[in-house]
Amino acid sequence: MDDNEKQKDEKVRLTGLWKNTSAGGKAYYSGTLGAARILGFPNYEKRGDKSPDLVLYLVPRKPKEESNFADGQSDSRPEFGSQNIAGSQGNSQSSGIPDDVPF
Repeated sequence: MDDNEKQKDEKVRLTGLWKNTSAGGKAYYSGTLGAARILGFPNYEKRGDKSPDLVLYLVPRKPKEESNFADGQSDSRPEFGSQNIAGSQGNSQSSGIPDDVPF
């Protein structure tokens, strides 16, 4: 078994992410992982090759998004409300998240 085959066998899938577009036309990714939503945004503060291209956030899911599935995955993509992440309060400069993302 070569290194590529060995690495493929060692991978564990966590979840899937869907590409979305905010009201302002900016792309972001969303999905679920257990009791959390995952949101991925382009790194708008990227300063070079050593900076990540995407920044991921975990956000608690709303009760109506909870799943009855054994694997913890939702039966549909999550709906977004007006929740702020890590106290960003709409400040795209401090969080790297555009103000027009619907959550």
